[in-house]
Amino acid sequence: MSTNEVQVDPRQLVRQFRETYVNAHQLMKGAPAAYKGADITTPKERPIREADLPQGVRALLGEYQKGHPRSRVTLLKYQRIENGEPVTIVEDESGLPDEDNLLSLSQTVTLTTSTEVRVITEIVVTRIESA
Repeated sequence: MSTNEVQVDPRQLVRQFRETYVNAHQLMKGAPAAYKGADITTPKERPIREADLPQGVRALLGEYQKGHPRSRVTLLKYQRIENGEPVTIVEDESGLPDEDNLLSLSQTVTLTTSTEVRVITEIVVTRIESA
């Protein structure tokens, strides 16, 4: 291992993700203007389909499924953030799966010119279960 590498504790990272997660539907109950301009729907209204996910996220999901063939993955939540602002959120009021059943996949892409910078992050949260 290089002296520049940082050890990552996956369980701690999942715990931090769960601790800092904010459910848009719950937040909007107390702060209706919290996601002004964002398109917020539920999975029932707009199902999250694997085919609609970004190519990099689909590839990671495929790798995970190949390495865990006895696990079933259910897509639960999706968020697209552009330049730090949520633009699309698909989730319901349910919380996150517990730490042993949570799989988070994300992809960030950037565009930079002398006149423009765009940073787009897409995040998918799934529940994994043993089949």
